[in-house]
Amino acid sequence: MTRTLLGIAMLSLCITAQAQAQSTQKRIAPNSKVAIQKIRAQHVHDALLNQLVGNGQRLAASKTTSTVTDERLIAQSSYRFFDTSTTTPSPAVWISTDSSTYYYSGQHGSYYNYNGMTYVNYYQLYNSIFLGQGHIIGLRDKDNKPEILSDSSRFYSLISSDTLEYYETAHSTYDAADNFTKYVEDYPPFSYSSTFINTFGANGITSSLSIDNASTTMDTMEYRTLDYTGTHISADSTESKASGTWEHQGSFTYTYDASGKATRISQWVYDNTIAIPWYENARYDLEYYPGDQFKKMTVSYAPVSSPLTINEVDSFSWTTGVPYYTGISSTYYSSAGTPVSAYTQVKHVSATNQLPDSVYALQYDLTTPDTFFRALNVYTYDTYNKPTDDIAYTPHVGGTAYDSVTSHQHYYYQTYTRDATGVNTVAEHTTNISIYPNPANNQLYIAQINATAGNDIAAVKIFNITGQLVINKACSTTGGKAQVAISDLPQGTYMVVLQNATGTMLHTEKIVKL
Repeated sequence: MTRTLLGIAMLSLCITAQAQAQSTQKRIAPNSKVAIQKIRAQHVHDALLNQLVGNGQRLAASKTTSTVTDERLIAQSSYRFFDTSTTTPSPAVWISTDSSTYYYSGQHGSYYNYNGMTYVNYYQLYNSIFLGQGHIIGLRDKDNKPEILSDSSRFYSLISSDTLEYYETAHSTYDAADNFTKYVEDYPPFSYSSTFINTFGANGITSSLSIDNASTTMDTMEYRTLDYTGTHISADSTESKASGTWEHQGSFTYTYDASGKATRISQWVYDNTIAIPWYENARYDLEYYPGDQFKKMTVSYAPVSSPLTINEVDSFSWTTGVPYYTGISSTYYSSAGTPVSAYTQVKHVSATNQLPDSVYALQYDLTTPDTFFRALNVYTYDTYNKPTDDIAYTPHVGGTAYDSVTSHQHYYYQTYTRDATGVNTVAEHTTNISIYPNPANNQLYIAQINATAGNDIAAVKIFNITGQLVINKACSTTGGKAQVAISDLPQGTYMVVLQNATGTMLHTEKIVKL
């Protein structure tokens, strides 16, 4: 990973259309298996940020019915304007640079990510499962679940000309909890494919096996295992296969505070060519605001057998009542520990739908202050509050007005019917369960009487208006009632979901937090 990867990736969010930024990073055609793996590695910080700050997914829920009509993404296309003074082709034209289509079954849908301002359509979870980044095998983020739950996908890119060419097909297999149990990527132009086979336990993924096929040869390439202590990951290691021999590749260690939040995550790399083969290659120190919103991440890196040095510091800001971060400020450092460049991003939140209608970004060189780049992305939404257009503007050469359109991302949808909360639902109110007070301020009480066998309340989940899971805890009404602390939640409307020990929903109810 390069020093300025996060800044480049996040600035590209505003230089080009958002889904183009994420999509072309993966879809630009590789000419070898190594090139494919290098492209995958570019997503490290994107997945990390999504996992830490929460994805801000929208949840369309109904108070009077158990199902709702929603939209899911079926296609997206990226266009970029080529200026004849600096690029080809000639004359200047709009070129379609990337396109993808998605096919679904049942209630599977898609979830727009308001932190990264994109639909994430790549599969691997890079590095630490907890952080949402890491090795070349694993899961997507969104709480270790994908953001596009398609059964199959087709991708097109500019491979060898100015015309889109078919590039990749992906096929997904899910379990009842929508976890990926099998995922196959097929690259016909390069006679290459990858298969990922995952297993899951009560706390999440427990193993992931990567099988690659180059031409006609199938070979197991990586195997990753995860162990848990309670709900916390206690061991996370990966082995890789080279020349027919299994070797250690890397592992992660985790430090948690008393409330269960990770405060430090270290990545360890194995290199049997040095005296001490295990060395700490990267460290992530994490800080939080009261209420558990992500505040700051300090990233340190170390070359082989060298001490860790600060590489990057990312600070996040939030707006009351908004479930995604609305500002980020990043500083990047040289190997000597000197700040060399910075990145700032600010989201403007619409008062109409609480969604970002524009994003401003600025990246600049701290050693040469006059060297900078700024851009503005503007978003439009449909009646389902799904983004339809993402248009990137840059300033005119001779002034400050954003009058130059550089890229355009367009999203296409189909309507479908799904459960109101995205899981199996029952009638909103059941006669033996009550939630009070409503509205509530600091404490929420849950009472249950005369529960039938197997239908005792065992868990409470609380979602905000965008579908982000903000509280998830065990809950027992033994003795008649239980209480849940909600003092750290911002003011607003929430959906409370109560489940039994097997995960079956017993009760849903909207509440208002004062």
